[in-house]
Amino acid sequence: MCTNHLKQMGIAVHNFHDTRNGLPPISVGGSKHEDSGRASFWVLLYPFIEQNTLYESIASAELGTTKGFDVILCPNGMGTDTTTTWWGKMTKEQKDGFGSVSMYRCPTRRGSSQSLYDDSSAAENVRGPLGDYAVVVRAKNVNSLASVWHGHISHKDTETSVSITTQFGATRVALLASAGNYNTWQPRDAMAWWSDGTSNQLIIGEKHIPTGKLGISKGTNAADAIVDATATADATYLATGRYRCGASRCIAARRTLSKPYEGELENAVNVANTNTGDPVLSSGHVGYYGFGSWHDGISNFLFGDGSVRGISITTPDTILIPLGDVSDGKSITLP
Repeated sequence: MCTNHLKQMGIAVHNFHDTRNGLPPISVGGSKHEDSGRASFWVLLYPFIEQNTLYESIASAELGTTKGFDVILCPNGMGTDTTTTWWGKMTKEQKDGFGSVSMYRCPTRRGSSQSLYDDSSAAENVRGPLGDYAVVVRAKNVNSLASVWHGHISHKDTETSVSITTQFGATRVALLASAGNYNTWQPRDAMAWWSDGTSNQLIIGEKHIPTGKLGISKGTNAADAIVDATATADATYLATGRYRCGASRCIAARRTLSKPYEGELENAVNVANTNTGDPVLSSGHVGYYGFGSWHDGISNFLFGDGSVRGISITTPDTILIPLGDVSDGKSITLP
C-alpha cells in the first residue's frame, strides 16, 4: 500500500509538471515567521490527487493583511487563541476533511486515529493533518544547522540569493511574480533541473518519526512562539518553515535512514564542516530531520522517473547524498 501511495504521488508530480510547466515547489512561503505559514508541496499537489476542495479552501483563504495560500497553524505569539488562525476558524468537519487524505499516510505506521493533531493548549503547537512522507531536499555550501534547515526552505525572489543558490534538491521554493503576493506563485524549476537524470533523483521519501513522537506536533519554544525541532518529528505536512519539518527534509552527510525505534540522540551523528559542501549537523536536531519508515529494514523512496524503491537503512551516505543532489554529475547504482 505504501509503495502504491508513492507511485500515485509520482504520477501527480508528473501531471503537475505537464499542467504548470514546472515542478511543485517545496513551499509557497519560506522560513520567516511572516511567510512560513504558506502552503507546502503537498498542498500544491492536492488538485492532482483529486483533492480540489481542500486546495481551494487554502488558495482562497485570507487572514488579516496577508493573502494567498495562507495556512497559519501556529498562533505565532497569539497565545492559545486559535480562532484567529486559518485552522482555528474551521469546523471539526472541515478539519476532518484534511485528515481524510489517506494517500499521505503509511498504513504500516499510522491508523486513521492519528490523522490529525489539533491540540490548542499551547501557542507552540502546530495543528493540522499528519503524514508520513517528506520532499527530499539538499542544501550545501552552508555553514550551520540553521542554514541547512532554514536556508533550504527560505523564500527569495532573486536567483542570486543565498537561500536559492544553496538548494540542490529535487525541487526548490516557489517564485513570486509579484513580491509579497503569494497568489502569484510560480514553479521555479522544470524537470530539466534534474540534470543528473530522472532515474538518478530522489523526490519523496518516508520521513523518520520516533515511536514516542507519533501523532505529536507539540513544541516548547514559547518565547519565539514557534515549534521546537526536538519535539516535532510528526509535524503537519501543510506548511514548512522554521522548525516545521513535516513537509520536507534534508539529505546531508549523516546517517540519513533510521530504524523506527530510534530517537534523536540514538540517531545523531556529528559531522565536522570541511568546506566540502556539507553543513555542520549537531546532535541537537538531526535525528528528526532524516528519513526512515516502519517497514522492516527499508525506507521507500519515489524517484524522478516515477519508480519506487525500498532502500536499505544500511545504505551509506555516499550513495544517498548523490541521489538527493540534482547536479553533482554522479550516476549511482543502488545495491
